This record gives sequence, structure tokens and C-alpha cells, in this order.
Amino acid sequence: MRSLILQLHNDLKENKITKFDLYKKYFALCKSVDSTNSMITYIEHESSEFSSPTNNLLDGIPYVLKDNIDVANYPTTSGSQFLSDYISPYSATVYHLLHKQGATLIGKTNLDEFGMGGTGCSGLNGYVKNLHNLDFTTGGSSSGSVNLVGAKMIPFSLGTDTGDSVRRPSSFCNSVGFKPTYGLISRYGVSSYMPSLDTVGVITTSVCDAAIVCDSIFGFDKNDFTSQNSEIKNIYQNLKPIHKIRIGIFKNIEQYLDKDVKERYLSLLNILKKYNHELVELNINDDTLQLIGITYRIVSYHVGSSCWSNLTGVHFGKKENGDTFEDIATKSRSKYIAFEAKKRFVFYKYITNGDNYERLFAKVDKVRRHLSDYWINELKKVDCLLFMGACCTAPSYQDVIDGKSKSTYNDDLQILANFSGSPSITIPCGFINKMPIGININCLPFADQQLLNIALTLEEIIDKEFAC
Repeated sequence: MRSLILQLHNDLKENKITKFDLYKKYFALCKSVDSTNSMITYIEHESSEFSSPTNNLLDGIPYVLKDNIDVANYPTTSGSQFLSDYISPYSATVYHLLHKQGATLIGKTNLDEFGMGGTGCSGLNGYVKNLHNLDFTTGGSSSGSVNLVGAKMIPFSLGTDTGDSVRRPSSFCNSVGFKPTYGLISRYGVSSYMPSLDTVGVITTSVCDAAIVCDSIFGFDKNDFTSQNSEIKNIYQNLKPIHKIRIGIFKNIEQYLDKDVKERYLSLLNILKKYNHELVELNINDDTLQLIGITYRIVSYHVGSSCWSNLTGVHFGKKENGDTFEDIATKSRSKYIAFEAKKRFVFYKYITNGDNYERLFAKVDKVRRHLSDYWINELKKVDCLLFMGACCTAPSYQDVIDGKSKSTYNDDLQILANFSGSPSITIPCGFINKMPIGININCLPFADQQLLNIALTLEEIIDKEFAC
């Protein structure tokens, strides 16, 4: 099976390269694309920090973290000018686990401010430019992390996924973006957008590498109140193709795809039948589809704005002078927080104002539970659900600026994995007009091993059929 991490591990073990030279190689690769605004902070290491390689598969393997994941004594900006001077006093659990395995942190990557955005256009360093074509976006919010992995500038990275923030940009950037079952990866030390939906996501160049990384970071953490116990272990060792898969597809979902993407989707379905996999057509009505996006926006804007209500400039963050607490907070937020986050803060205020709370948020929370139940019931009918990772290839910057970037009901389907806490993965599905496109696969909660086995099966088919 295809694996960049295993290749690098073998090179280290066979003394074809040292860990320090491997670090320098990927550090230089990341620096070479600084013009894409993918990185925010670099972490430099000395040769004396590197020991001889061990049998740990991640020992000496370079990686990057989305800059809403804390590393002690380094900035955690969450992609915001407001927090550009904030130095984290402690490290996230995922960093500790990777450090224990010997993985080498190169630095921290750009993201849509506070994780609030799906374009890659509201980060601290400006627009994140897609390395497959610099005139196009990466999607978001895990923009820099996905961009660097998709262009093989780094072997793997961690991002976060609240609605599709690892998976949809992976479709745009030719990377594997895996959102595991909610609670399997600790969120301790990870800035929250919406705690009941947030999941640390794994971004790699192959399904095998996703399994290797998950083996190191899955596990219960007493510091995270949302952490879950699980029997899922030895994911890489148990990774294997599946000969016959019952694949659920939604009837008529292709109407929400761009013409070229629709052709790729229908072509893939025919290929899967050729390999003797069973396609099971499932019904989803427009009323249900229409509910997903608006439910996500109301719930996430409300909770996300509450999570970031401590951004006042008084206790930490950029501060403007003022006569009162409210004056300082208003001036500081006005100057150092960008438009997209401000828009969501205003929407939050509207939702919670007077009768709007009962009329909007309370009702929408019930709809969210209904959508979650619907998703689980559909997943029970098949081995997995499959649809395209995005309705189109990456939009251009001009389209984003002009408000013409696309997101359809096909894309909204990914949100249901967050509502239900179920695992979901996007894997590359070739190129259209020299730009990447991916497919998204979903399974029941805690069926992460099954999902990765299915993803590996489809990855091998796609590699053969579409020459990814």
C-alpha cells in the first residue's frame, strides 16, 4: 500500500538520510512556498536535538499543526491578528503524543480566523494560495495544513474539523482528510469553535499514513471532558482492502455537482460496480437537504461566538486604549478581528436577542438532533455512504471576492458527520482541468477501522483508474 511515512521511516532506518537532514529538507520545502501564506510560525531545531532513529514509525517524521493547536512557548494565533502576540503556556495533548513518538514539528499553519470560514481567505497571513494553481483558493478552515500536505511539502499535518474544515479543502488540494469519530482524539489544548462538533483531523498523502498517525494520537484523555474510551487499536496493522462493499449513494445528488465533477462521480460509480462493489440508492429529500446548512450556521455561529467571547483585549490579546471595559473591548475587536468573524458575532447577537433565542436556536437544536438521527439511520443500511468531496474544484480568488464561490447541498452533507459524531474521510479522486477533486466516505460512529479499510480499497481503485 502507498505510504510516504513508511518510505521515510525506511530511509531513516537504512541511514539513507538523518533525522536532522530530513527536518532541514521539509523545513526548506515549506519555506520555499511562503508566498502561498500557508505557514504562520516556524519552529527551528538544532542537530543536537535529534537521536538515532527508533522503530516508532513517526520517529523523525516532520509535520505541521494548524495554528489553533497549542505548543508551549510558541504563538497560537488561531489565524487572527487579535492573538498574533499570544504565547501558549502549555501544549495540546496531540502535540505531546506526537512528540513522544519522535515526530518533528516544523511549525504552525494558517487558517481562517478562529476556524470561522471555509475559503482559506481570512487567515492571519492573508489568502492561502492553492499550490496546484496560485490563482485558486484552498478552502478552509484548515487551509495551510491541507495545502502543504496536498503538494507534498510535508508528510502529514493535523487540522480541526467542525463542519468540513479538513475534508472539503482536502478535496481541493489532493490530500487525504480524515475526521475520526468524535472524542477519539483529545481536544485538550485545541482552541474551540464549537465543542460539541469540533474534532481534530488528520491530513496525509495516503490512507495508510492516516492510519499510522491515528495509532499515535487516538486515546482517552482525562483532561478533555469530551474524550471517549474506545477499543480501536492497531489501526495500521489491521488496515486491509475489502473485497465487496455495500456503498450507499444518494438519489439525484449529482444534480448539485458541476458538470465535470458530475461526470467524474458517475464514472467512479460505474468503476466501483466493475470491481463488484454493490451500490445502494438511498433517498434524501430537498427539505432535509435545505435544513443542514442553515442548522449548522445558526448552531455554530451561536456557540462559536460564545467560545470566543473572552476576546476583549483586557486579559490577553491585542489591546486598544479605552475608558471602560466595554470601550476597550469594542475598539480592540473592531481593529484586530476581521470581517467574517465579526459577521458571525453579530449573527450570534441576533440569535440570542429576546424572542429570537426560542424562535431560532432552541428549535434549530431540535432539528440538529433530528438530522443526526437521520444520518445514523441511513448509515445502518450500508457499509458506507459516498458522495463527492466538493461540488466543484477549488474556486478562484476572484470568485470568492465577488461572492461567486460555490457550495451546494452536496457539500452540506459532510456536516452530518459532525452532527452525529461519525467518522468521515475525503480521499483524492484525480484531477479535473489540472485541479484536484476528492470523494467523501462515511461510516457509523466508532467504525473508524472499517472506514479506513474502505478508503484504502477505493484509494487503490482510484490510483489505478484515474492515475492520481
